[in-house]
Amino acid sequence: MIQYYNINGQLVDAQSATVPIHDLGLIRGYGIFDYFLVEAGQPLFIDDYAERFLNSAKHMNLDIGLTSETLKEQIFNLIEANGLKDAGMRLLATGGLSPDNYAPVQPSFMIMMNPAGGFPATHYSEGTGLVSVNYQRDVPEVKTTNYTMGIRMLPAVKKAGAVEVLYNDGSLLRESVRANIFIVTKDERIVTPASKILRGITRKQVLKIAHQLFPVEEREVAVNELKDAKEVFITSSTKKVMPIVFVDDLQIGDGKPGPITKKLAGLFRNAVEDYLAAKVS
Repeated sequence: MIQYYNINGQLVDAQSATVPIHDLGLIRGYGIFDYFLVEAGQPLFIDDYAERFLNSAKHMNLDIGLTSETLKEQIFNLIEANGLKDAGMRLLATGGLSPDNYAPVQPSFMIMMNPAGGFPATHYSEGTGLVSVNYQRDVPEVKTTNYTMGIRMLPAVKKAGAVEVLYNDGSLLRESVRANIFIVTKDERIVTPASKILRGITRKQVLKIAHQLFPVEEREVAVNELKDAKEVFITSSTKKVMPIVFVDDLQIGDGKPGPITKKLAGLFRNAVEDYLAAKVS
C-alpha cells in the first residue's frame, strides 16, 4: 500500500494529499509529468528521466527549484518512505496557484507512487493493435498532462481490441499516445520517427541495442510504410517492447509478433537487469 506522496518537497499522507482547487493544472490543464518504474528499489534509468522532466519544466516555464541531484534525492526518499521494491512513480508539475488564474507564478510539484501494473501476457505472445487518428500533440517534445485525444478515443480503441491510439499528420507517423513506434522493414532495417515526438527513455535504450545489431534509421516515416512493414512494435516504460500486429484494418506482416521484436524485447530486459546489477554492486 502506498503510504506517502511528496507534495512540494514534503512527505504527506497519500490518502489526504490535496492540491488547491484553483491550481492551473485543474483550471487550465497546464502541467507536465514523467513516469517510470521502480524495480528492486531502484528507479530505472533515473538520470534520463530526471533530465527529461527538468527540461520539460524549463520548456514550460515552470521553475520548481530543483536540480537533477535534489530531484533524485526526493525520489529515493519517497521510495524509502513507502518501502516498496517494485512500483510505478510519477513526477508532476503544474502551473500552481496564480493571482490572475492564468499566468504561472509558483508551480506545484508532486511525486506519487502506485503499485506496479502491467499488460496482459497475450499482448506480447500474440501481439496487439493500434487505432490511428490524425492528430499532432501540442509541444511534442514535452510530456504534458494533455491526454484529451487519447482518452476521447478510448471507446474506439476498446472496440478494435487495440492497446491505444497512433498519431499521424495524415502522411507521416508520429507516436502512439503513450509510446514510441518502430517499424521493421522487409530488409530488416529498424525505422522510427525522428521529429515532432516525445523522445522516450525506453526508445533511447532500444535504439542503443538495435544499433549494435541492425541498420537503424531515425527519420520521417510515412504512414504508407506500415503496409510493407515486416514487423511493428512500440516502446514505453510500462509497455517495454510490445509487438503490434494490426493498425486499424491493416494486418502487419503475418499477423504475429516477429523474431526481431522478440529479440529486442529480450535484450531490453537484459539491459534492465544489467542496470540493476550495476546499481547494487
